[in-house]
This record gives sequence, structure tokens and C-alpha cells, in this order.
Amino acid sequence: MARKVWMLLVAPLVAVLLASAPAAWSASTAVGQAGQLHATAALDTASSVLATQLHVVRVRLAAASLAGADAASRGVVLAALDRAAALRAEFDAAGSAVSAPSAALRRAMPEALRALDAVDQAALQVRANAPMALSPTLLLFREAIVDLIAVRDASAQSSPDPVLADAMHAAAALSRAREAVGREQLVVLQAVAAGRMSAVSAQAVITARADAATALEDFGRLGRPQWRERLADAQDDPGVEAATRLSGVVPLSAGPLPVLPGGAAGWNAAMQGWADRLGQLEAGVDADIAAAADAMRAQASWSVVVVGGGVLLAVLAALGLTVVVARSLTGRLQRLQAAARRVADQELPTLISRIITAEDRDKAARLAAEALRASAMPHTDRDEIGVLAQVVDRLVRAAAYAAVSQVDYRLVMLALVHTIGGRVDSGTKRMFKVLDQIEGQETDPARLDSFFELDLAVAEQSRFAMNLAVLAGGAPMTQAGPAPLAEVVGGAVSKVRDYRRVDVGQLPLVRVTPGAVLAVLHIVVELLDNAARYSMPDTRVRVAAEMTDGHVRVSVDDLGLEVSDARLGELNATLLRPPVDVGNAGRIGLLVVARLARTHGIGVALNRNEDRGLTAVVDLPPAILLPAGPDRYPAITKVPQPAASVSAGPAGTAAAWDFQPAPRPALTAVAGRVASGEPAVLSTAARSGGPPPTGVAAEGPAPPPRFAASAGGWG
Repeated sequence: MARKVWMLLVAPLVAVLLASAPAAWSASTAVGQAGQLHATAALDTASSVLATQLHVVRVRLAAASLAGADAASRGVVLAALDRAAALRAEFDAAGSAVSAPSAALRRAMPEALRALDAVDQAALQVRANAPMALSPTLLLFREAIVDLIAVRDASAQSSPDPVLADAMHAAAALSRAREAVGREQLVVLQAVAAGRMSAVSAQAVITARADAATALEDFGRLGRPQWRERLADAQDDPGVEAATRLSGVVPLSAGPLPVLPGGAAGWNAAMQGWADRLGQLEAGVDADIAAAADAMRAQASWSVVVVGGGVLLAVLAALGLTVVVARSLTGRLQRLQAAARRVADQELPTLISRIITAEDRDKAARLAAEALRASAMPHTDRDEIGVLAQVVDRLVRAAAYAAVSQVDYRLVMLALVHTIGGRVDSGTKRMFKVLDQIEGQETDPARLDSFFELDLAVAEQSRFAMNLAVLAGGAPMTQAGPAPLAEVVGGAVSKVRDYRRVDVGQLPLVRVTPGAVLAVLHIVVELLDNAARYSMPDTRVRVAAEMTDGHVRVSVDDLGLEVSDARLGELNATLLRPPVDVGNAGRIGLLVVARLARTHGIGVALNRNEDRGLTAVVDLPPAILLPAGPDRYPAITKVPQPAASVSAGPAGTAAAWDFQPAPRPALTAVAGRVASGEPAVLSTAARSGGPPPTGVAAEGPAPPPRFAASAGGWG
């Protein structure tokens, strides 16, 4: 199928493009050359017309000067100059239109422009009626005409068509012939005015006649037959024959000049008539050259249209054939595409999610088998499309069973974590028993403080064991009965190593249901520990709570390090949707809080507070809360600053306890510390729910049962 599609779609298009590429390239090149040739032909014509007008100007200038300048002759000269100025502008525009001039044209154009600039300066003097020498002025005009003829020859060399190039050379030969006739005309006029022929003038006449004859021979050799016929007709003209007879009267050596028939005016009129006939012939040749250039450009443009149309038709035919054949395949491809998208976008993600969250491998395998049967791809045909559908099916099957294998691995790892956590928990319970015995017998305050530090370290290990249990899928055991929120918060404070930095604010008079007591306690412990651990040692951590619309919102405030917006968003995302895979979970405490909160419908979020720290808000829903009962509250002990006090809160709230949990015994040492106003911690006996030890000074209600550091099991 792929080979068929390749042959139907790509091969015809490539073949058409390859076949048409040379023709298209040739046609586009021909169009460029034709456009360049048209611009060059226009420059050639502009050069011819300007050279003719400059010859008219110099003849009229010479005639006016020799006959004596009067108003009429001056007006004729100025009109000729105006015409020459307009033709100069057209010549400049034609030169600018040649985008890629040849080397010969690049050499000829600057010379012609310099000569024309000199003529323009002379024209300014003529217009100003300033005194000027005739011969140098006529020489400037002659140099400009010669340079314009050189531009014509250079234009002919730029032509890519040899026939047209010969035609342009023939036209340039006519320009040279006309210039030679005009040169002879001016030399003889000057000799008539002087009354004799000088040797220089005689040689100039001889040179001019030779140049004219050579130019006409070149024209006959290069020109078209019809052009030669036109030249013959022009030479047979009676006026031209009269000019030829007058030329024979002119002596070709130095000496007195005989009287010419008709005088200077007759000579000037006869030679001007011959020059005009050559100019007319030249104009006709230039028109033929321009027409040929236009025809070549039109032919090149038409070739591009023909080639482009042929290519377009071929491409359309190939595309039409492709569409007709491909429509037989689109239905199956669309069905396969729709099925693949459904599997990739909906069924496969849902399948993988259900498999990896399965409780055991059997359920994961059963889910995989059911989903694979429901999402099977249609592949009844045996061509390439059917094979592709089978491959997609195999990929889905492989992904599903890879997810089952991931469940196996996860269950093995969780079992291992559960086992490790259980052993750590058992060890911490044994250590607590030993510590209880030692602390109960110890009376030395210094050594008792050391045991307290050890007690806190063991409590941290116990909390770590509970974390492992939660990560392994377990949960704290259910309490025998509900517990006041004040007891839960007090128990959480007693488990934090930096408990001396924790201040407890107002707490509502509510109780936590038995099933959620230890979960709430563990959440508050983790948040307090995090707040104390990631804040400066000389700052305080505050925990308080308030009741709103049946919910209790416990807040933990710290002055910790600043957290970026991106990091804060990541932390809240983890609290909202804890990941199933704990391998990349980052901080274990955060993940444990998220797991416990999600299990009991508790909301937890982190926000910035006014002191540039963080506030952790724990939202306890009404489902895990009970009204207040005959509960006990934490023992109030004296603290140095501020003085121990109980500030009455709003109705329905417990006092704002500024307390430090009482120390573990030895009892005598504890009593002495309390009497001296030093901070103390809640008693060890309270951890197991027993009465406070005898001899401990206490204020307020009897101390509540403290939650043992090892509280919590492996549910």
C-alpha cells in the first residue's frame, strides 16, 4: 500500500516537475534575455535619435555663426537645443533601464555621458549668448555624436541574438555614415566662409568621404536585403544625386575655393538633404530592430505561458488521478485514524491510570484484558493499513502489560517499605519503654535533659516509621474515642524537636472523630516540623485554629525562607493531587500530609503570610468533627516571657494557651524547674493517657492524655 501511494502521489508529480524543469528554466531565461534585449534596443534607438538631433544642432549653430547671428537663426538654434535636452533625458532613462549591461556597454556609457555633459555646458553658453569659438564648440558636438555611436556598437555586442546584433551593427554603420556626411558639410561651409580650402580642411573632407564610404559598405554587408534596397533607393534620389555632383566640385587640395552652384546655402541644403535621407533610413532600421526585440520578448513570454500552462495541466492531471485513486483509501484511513486517536487520547490513558492504581496484580491484569478487548483496532484486511492497525494494537497491549508490571514492582516495593517501617516502629516502642524506666529513676537534671533529647530523637524515628506506613498504603490506627482538638494540637507540639519555639493560639472547643485523630495529629506534626526546620532558629512558629461554617481551619505560621511562586505552586499541586509513584515525590513529609489529607477529606494549602514566611492552612471538614465534651486541656506551666496566662477567646473556643509541654520525670527535678519559671514539657505519663505524675506543679485543668510518640499502627 505504501508503494502504491508513493507511485500515485509522489512519482507522477516528480516526473512532471523533472520533465518540465528544463523547459521552464529555458523559458524563464529567455524571458530575462528578451527583456534585457528590449531595454538594450531602446537604448540603441535613444542613442540614434539623440545623435541625429545633435548633428542638427551643430549644423544650425554653424550656419547661424557663419551667416551672422540674427534673431531668427538664434531662435532656430535654441529650439534645436530644447529638443536635444528632451532627448538627453530619454537617453538617460533608457540607460538606467538596462539592468545588466555588458562590459562593452559599461565602458561606452560613461564616455558618452561625459561628452554629453560637455555639450550641455556649451548649450548653456549658447543660451546665454556668450562669446564662444565655433570650432571647439562643433568639436564637442562631434565627440558626443561619436560616443553615442560607440554606445550603439556596444549595445549590439550586448545582444544575445546574433542576427539582431548584426542588425544593430548595421544601424550603427548608418549613424557613422550620417556623421561623416555632416562632418564634410561643416568643413565645406567653413571653407566657403573663408573663401579657400586649407590643407587641413581638404584632408578632413577626404577623411569624411572615406569614413562615409566605409560605413555604407558595412551597412550593406550587415544589413538586411530590404535595408540595402532602401539605401539604393535613397542614393537614386535626385536630391542625393545633386549633393554628389556638388561634392565633386569641392577641391581636395589647398587653394582657392571655386564658386559652388547655389552658394553656401545650396551646398548646405544639398548635403543636409543627403544626411536627412540617411537619417530616415536609420530611423526605419531602428524601428525594425525595436519591432524584432518586441517580438522576441513576446515570444519568450508566450513560451513561459505555454510551458507554465503545460506544467499546470500535467500537475492537475496527476493530482486528479491521485484524488480519484486515493478516495478509495480515505475511508479506511479515517476509520483507523479515529480509532487510533480514541485509543491514544482517551482509552489508553484511562486504562493505564486504572491499572497502575489497582490494589493487586490480579485486578490490574483483569482490567488490562477487559480494556484491550474493548479498544481493539479494526484490522480485517491484510494490506499495509491492516498491518498498521495490528501494530497499533500491539503497542497498546505492550503499554497495558508494562503498566501491569509496574503494579507488580510497586507492590513489591510497598511491601518492602511496609516491612521496614514496621521494624522501625517496633524498635522505637521498645526504646520508649526503656527510656520510660530510665527517666522514671533518674534524678540528675543534666542527665534527664539528655534523656529528653534522646526521647525526641526516638519520637522522630517513630514518626518516620509512620511516614513509611502511609507511603506503603497504610494509615494510623483508629483511636478508641474522640479527642479534643486542643489535645491533638498539644500532642503534635510535643513531637516536634523544636517544641520550645512553638506558640499555641486559640483553639475551638471541638473534638476530632476517632478515625481521624491520629491522621490530624500527624498532619499537624509534619507541618510544625517543616515550619521549625525551615525557619531561622531565633523565630517563633505559631499554631492556632478557628471555626467557620462548620469547618475548623488550623493554621501554622512561620518566618521561614522565601519560596518562589513556581515552587509554591508545585508544593500546593502535590498537596492537592499526591502522586501515585513516590519514587520522585521529593519531600516525604509533604507527600504523607497529602496522602492523609486526601484519605480523610482534609484540605491543606500553603500561602504566603505578612511576615514573608508561609502559612499552612489545614481545613478539617464537619465529617471528622464532634461537639465539645467533658475533655481535658493541656497543663499550663509557667514561662519566662510573657508570663503564663490564659486569654479568654470568643465563645466556643479554648483559651489561647501559651504553654510548653511538661517534661518527662524525674519528678523532683521537674518540680524544681517549674517553680523556677523555666520551660517544661508535658509529662511522660501523659503519653500513655495516664494521670499526671505526682509532684508536678500544674495550673488549670488536669493535663490531657498525651499521644505517645509511637502512636499509630499499620492499618
